[in-house]
Amino acid sequence: MKRFYKRNGKYVVQYKDAYGVRRTATLSRLEDANLFHATQSRKAALARHGIISRDEELVSTAETLELSEHISAWDETMRAQGGTTEHRQRYLRLAQEILLEGCKFRRISSMKTEAVQRWIAAKSSEWSSASRNHAVKAVRAFSKWLLETGRSAKDQLILLRQQNVGDTDRQRGLLTSEEFQKVIAATRSGPKRYGMSARDREIFYLLKFYTGLRTTHLARLRPEDFSLTGEMPHVVRRARGDNKSKRKNVSQIPLELAQELMLWLRNKRLGTAVFDVPKWRFPNIVRMWRADMKAAGVLELDASGGLRTFGSLRHTAISMVVRNAGYKAGQEFAGHSTPLLTLQRYTILNQQDREKIVSAFPAMPTRSAARALHTPGNSSPLVTIDEDSKAIESTTLICDEISGKHAISEVFGEMGRAGIEPATHGFSVHCSTN
Repeated sequence: MKRFYKRNGKYVVQYKDAYGVRRTATLSRLEDANLFHATQSRKAALARHGIISRDEELVSTAETLELSEHISAWDETMRAQGGTTEHRQRYLRLAQEILLEGCKFRRISSMKTEAVQRWIAAKSSEWSSASRNHAVKAVRAFSKWLLETGRSAKDQLILLRQQNVGDTDRQRGLLTSEEFQKVIAATRSGPKRYGMSARDREIFYLLKFYTGLRTTHLARLRPEDFSLTGEMPHVVRRARGDNKSKRKNVSQIPLELAQELMLWLRNKRLGTAVFDVPKWRFPNIVRMWRADMKAAGVLELDASGGLRTFGSLRHTAISMVVRNAGYKAGQEFAGHSTPLLTLQRYTILNQQDREKIVSAFPAMPTRSAARALHTPGNSSPLVTIDEDSKAIESTTLICDEISGKHAISEVFGEMGRAGIEPATHGFSVHCSTN
């Protein structure tokens, strides 16, 4: 076997490891190639004779390879194991973005938990807690694979932990109908952003809102997934191996949107994705949405302090369906397996809902009705009311000691409370709001 050969200005070294498996490595200089071949050949010989451990020799050999080569090998392993294409591509993208581009690791030994934690934490303004946990799972899976295949003596990222989504996730904001219309109008007249034209972004946002489809499903829609004729135009998310719900899902769309889609799809080729989604899909989609929302003059925070992200379109749509048609309809619209998920994660109260909570109570008694309760004929003989108190605040409890008795008055605004609890004997002081 030839020791090495030159390709694209670099030297490719060929050698056999301790198990007799033929391997290659790429180096830039001839001196390094000769030294590397001699070192690996010596280690393989020592391992074959039992002088050193074969596992130590494999770990040493793996350390000489670039981390990008290990990630490529990991991709081949995931491909051979089966599973969904979406899962494999998402894990591969996250590993490359975090380990290679973000933390700039070059060797297995350079992978540090602290560096990965800091980089993922810095993405909190762009990624939700769930997205950050997906990133943790991806790099942890790669680190575990390195250990299982003998490429590393230990799990380099074993201390990397996920976050509690329920405690740390930010509140998702909602859009009003007027704000949504502003964003669409600004997008329609806006420039090209991140490789997507204004018209494509407009349709992208409209489909996200009126179908409730996830971003991954929008990104892979094809012209044949649209059925725009008949009384019920709809978009079909076909049942495929990477379909999260594992079933066919149909999302009905308004007639006005169907007419817009007929014109827009004329220039789209069958069998290809209708959207040219930006590279490194999710971060750039977030930036694209923020730019269009800023151009429309819509604030990133809603009235309750929730953050309006691109996912807010889906959350707003699901909340509207639940509010007007019930949880079962919301479950069907969102494509969830259970309405409990719809209730817990995708239904958010807006300002009108909070106003309905307040209006659900009966009207407050008038001041004259409240005073009637404290007339000499109606007042309780066990308590006296401090009518001369001037420190009347909203929801104020006044407890004064007058002539051995205790005056209790709970006031809402300027109204006295209707219910008065009799004094409890055996206690020196008794104040109650009941």
